Amino acid sequence: MDHGLNDAARRVAWRLRRPSLAPVQVALAAAVAEGAVLVLALWFAQYAAMPGFDGAAGLWRALLVAGWAVPVTAMLGGYRLARLLAVWRGCAAALAGLGCGVIVLAAAGLPGAGVLPVA
Repeated sequence: MDHGLNDAARRVAWRLRRPSLAPVQVALAAAVAEGAVLVLALWFAQYAAMPGFDGAAGLWRALLVAGWAVPVTAMLGGYRLARLLAVWRGCAAALAGLGCGVIVLAAAGLPGAGVLPVA
């Protein structure tokens, strides 16, 4: 089937048939970015809410929550390209993953994982 393209144009068109980034690369970048944002947000939330905050322990708690939230979100399909483009569809998977991470943190019984004291 000839579309009137010369040989060089046909080769360029053949290479452009595939996307430059595979969907798995986009999903991996989204998961890494979400993990980093979760760790930072959780660390700063603990810093603001807990009197006598210990930075190293706060980092471990944040890593525990993010370490569970990101894989659970991935298992629920939260990093599929269609869900990344439609924000409201991906929110359910992201919130479920974050909830699972928080439940694991509370079940671990780490200090500061329960109800925060009101000062």
